[in-house]
Amino acid sequence: MKRMTKALIALVLVAARHPLRDAVAGYFIFYDYLYDQGDEITVGEITGTHEKDWYALAYNKADMEFEEAHERAIATLTKENDLRAAGKRSQAE
Repeated sequence: MKRMTKALIALVLVAARHPLRDAVAGYFIFYDYLYDQGDEITVGEITGTHEKDWYALAYNKADMEFEEAHERAIATLTKENDLRAAGKRSQAE
């Protein structure tokens, strides 16, 4: 009986390996989303050029309220503008 149970469990695991893999990957993505430290700056290429620039700033909603996120975004953009004005390397690179 134990042998049959082990075989059945092995068969189920083999048959469900892709959904199980996806569930584990989803768990890690969700975990990173909830407990990620720092800000996310998304960079993209400007259409028709080879220049890269920011197009989104993201802050973890579990960490702060909207007003705090808004203030941090303003501070981040100000820092970026100061770097560019001084001819220093952008945070987007």
